[in-house]
Amino acid sequence: MHGLGAIVQTPQHKPKKLNSAALSHLLSQAVEFLVKFKLPDSWKRLIFLGILILIAHGVWKVFCGTGEDIAGKLFHSSEHAVANNNLKDDEKKLASAIQSINPKTVPLAAKHRLKEQTLKVKSRAVNQFKLTTYFYKQFFIAVSMSTMGAVVSVVTLFSISKTGWDNCKSKPLVDIFIVSAGVTVLFSSSIFVFQLEKNITENKTLYLAYAALEDRILTYLATQQFRLSQLANSEVGSSSSTKKEIKRFENRPLEVISLIDGELAAINNIAIGFDATKIPNYQDLQKLTNEVSSNDR
Repeated sequence: MHGLGAIVQTPQHKPKKLNSAALSHLLSQAVEFLVKFKLPDSWKRLIFLGILILIAHGVWKVFCGTGEDIAGKLFHSSEHAVANNNLKDDEKKLASAIQSINPKTVPLAAKHRLKEQTLKVKSRAVNQFKLTTYFYKQFFIAVSMSTMGAVVSVVTLFSISKTGWDNCKSKPLVDIFIVSAGVTVLFSSSIFVFQLEKNITENKTLYLAYAALEDRILTYLATQQFRLSQLANSEVGSSSSTKKEIKRFENRPLEVISLIDGELAAINNIAIGFDATKIPNYQDLQKLTNEVSSNDR
């Protein structure tokens, strides 16, 4: 016997997710509805084009998730953990590490500058890491969508070419070709317009340079020995001996700060490029369409 204040709990039903079979069934029902329902042909064609665009958007969402998963597995491995740390935690660790430097030989201002440099290198490494993963994801999506669109376009074009554009009785087949060709042109041109491959390569190079510089700074804070990079080593003209190269800056943090500034200036770059000349020309597309139409005749 429950009191008046008793609360009746009803089982909560979780919303069911649509799988591929259910989605295809809904699409087939929508197409069947369009065929049976008496609408003007122009309306039916517009609705069918809308369905095709929704399908293309769904495929794009799938490739977005896949590209993000692949980028995460490639770039979030253990050797790239330097870009995943929290900047606030690093700031606390740096404060304790810099305090271990001999205060008699190193001014307080130099310690603050060394801390600022390390945090700047860390911030730039994280930024380049995020840009690299972003461009890789976009490149994967563009390649996947353009490949899928090209395959569908070739299959539909082969079917249409048997009877020709004017004699083709299957208007949905023509609509599928239009949407798939548009997807192919859009995503394939984006690879070259936004220079995705070049942006991936340059941002990855910058990230690895900042990550390597951060490792050498942290090693210096722990051992008081700074290893020159290949660029700085060639500019300074140091000895070929690794031990001499490391020890020449031992207990000389002011020179190390100057070297870090030089390396930051050398690798400082914003690697985001575009190429507007790769945008598809309307006249070229119109010429190609006219040639296809003349061949069908």
